[in-house]
Amino acid sequence: MIDEYVERIPVVFEIKDPRTTAPLIALLMEHGVIDLVQITSFFWYPLLDARALHPTVPLGYLTQRYDDDLLARLTR
Repeated sequence: MIDEYVERIPVVFEIKDPRTTAPLIALLMEHGVIDLVQITSFFWYPLLDARALHPTVPLGYLTQRYDDDLLARLTR
């Protein structure tokens, strides 16, 4: 089912439970669509885990605040 949609529409997966990170990355790699989707989360560490599992997967950090400290952290 994933393969049917990711080439036609932008798909974003939000990690709501950090325990789903590795299975999600594995599923996306298995279907060959890892570079066609974006992974987002309000949690920082699952995104780091996703990056470790696949270095080119597009990531997005969701936040309710936006300030210089956060920007510095994200650009490291």
